[in-house]
Amino acid sequence: MPRFPSRRRVLTTGAGAVLGTAAFGASALPASASPVSGRSAGHEETRSLDELYRAAFAEGGKLVVYAGGGTPTQQDGTKAAFRDRFPDIDLTLIVDYSKYHDVRVDNQFATDTLVPDVVQFQTLHDFDRWKRQGRLLHYKPAGFSKVYDKFKDPDGAWVATGAIAFSFIYSTAAVGSDVRLTPRDLVDPKWKGQIASSYPHDDDAVLYLYALYARTYGWDWVARLAAQDVRFARGSNSPGEAVFGGQKAIGIGTSGSAVGSSPTRFVIDDGHPFMAWGQRTAVLKQARNCTAAKLFLNWQLSTQMQNGSFNGWSVRTDVTPPAGLKPIWEYPNAHLDGFPPPLRCRSSASPGPFAPTLAEAVKAALHQGVRDPGRHAVADRQDRSDRRPAWPTAVGIPLPRCPEQSMTSRPREPTAYRCPGASRGVECRADKGYRGADGTVRVLYCGGRWETPSAGQQAVNCSHAKIRTLVEQARATLKTWRLLRKLTWAAQTECL
Repeated sequence: MPRFPSRRRVLTTGAGAVLGTAAFGASALPASASPVSGRSAGHEETRSLDELYRAAFAEGGKLVVYAGGGTPTQQDGTKAAFRDRFPDIDLTLIVDYSKYHDVRVDNQFATDTLVPDVVQFQTLHDFDRWKRQGRLLHYKPAGFSKVYDKFKDPDGAWVATGAIAFSFIYSTAAVGSDVRLTPRDLVDPKWKGQIASSYPHDDDAVLYLYALYARTYGWDWVARLAAQDVRFARGSNSPGEAVFGGQKAIGIGTSGSAVGSSPTRFVIDDGHPFMAWGQRTAVLKQARNCTAAKLFLNWQLSTQMQNGSFNGWSVRTDVTPPAGLKPIWEYPNAHLDGFPPPLRCRSSASPGPFAPTLAEAVKAALHQGVRDPGRHAVADRQDRSDRRPAWPTAVGIPLPRCPEQSMTSRPREPTAYRCPGASRGVECRADKGYRGADGTVRVLYCGGRWETPSAGQQAVNCSHAKIRTLVEQARATLKTWRLLRKLTWAAQTECL
């Protein structure tokens, strides 16, 4: 049975440390300096891009790619560049959150309705799992031997095609061109109301970044940051948009470039943590357009594409970064080895394809409750009125939508307990006994008195119950901690 971190452990080691260990399951270690290993088996692709192009066109000239990202237009540059280089290939590139895409792919595997030929996700653990299941094509594109060792599977099941880093950025116009901020400076009261951030519990990479901050600067730093009136929004693109749009001076939990003449500065200073990983890409074994998929992978790993990366970092050891940058694996404060292991641990503990782990339920509850439990009394009083509560009163864990699941919005009754997440676009689930909500709440398939739910509906109900059970277990444990005694929870609902 999954175990929660004890209250004593939280109080003695700091909630930040628990957040780092319970939510991630492994501490960050310095990245290995060894760029290439000789373990690879098989041969690399020897055909040129033009030869692959002709073969892909002869195969049918179509390609479908699922790519992780925060906005549908995030990969428009990639689509335009690919179509310009290979105009006869009909490319469909669909961008969505990686944690949504992977569930779609799992569902398509189960129902034999696979859509993509290539997957390119942030959820790194999926690739190890799919390799074990035999879902990935073992293929080594040209230049595979030049890829940094930690950025590729030795058997060619997957390879990272981009190096991405998350840190914080700030506007040099708003902060000052001669000022060099560090994460420690973000709790200075003069920046109150001037900070935007993506939700830590909505993005594993952002959560890992916050965990590194908590480990480095302590939980007191986190408490002081919580008092800075930070504007949280969904998506790692939101902090950058707030800074570039002049709405905020500082953005936490976003990507950026540490080189070039930008009106913002992306902070990767020595002695202060940030986080990085290799965005993995793989060709699915059941791909309908296998040759076009190979073309896409070879094109992404080509020196031309790697030299043109938006942040200056390449996954290849033979591509020299711009002046002022080192290869990403040479930054010990990037904690390159810290990000994949926690994601792999999650998949092995997950009770179902649509359910979070128990640690994730605790993680979300900690994020919403531990930061300032005293304010929940105020939120509770507001929640019993028609005013919008200051803090959510239910655990929030964003989950992918299940295409088969019912979407029922029941009219709010005067005595109904409000589920504030529903009106904010957060997935909310409720049991059959729940009545009343602002917005849409996912409920179980009830059916008629003599109606038997289909096999798909029964599977959804099972996953639905597993989700609610995990959150209820998290609540029961957290409510035993004196630290969280003033927490209030919405009865019979889970904002997930």
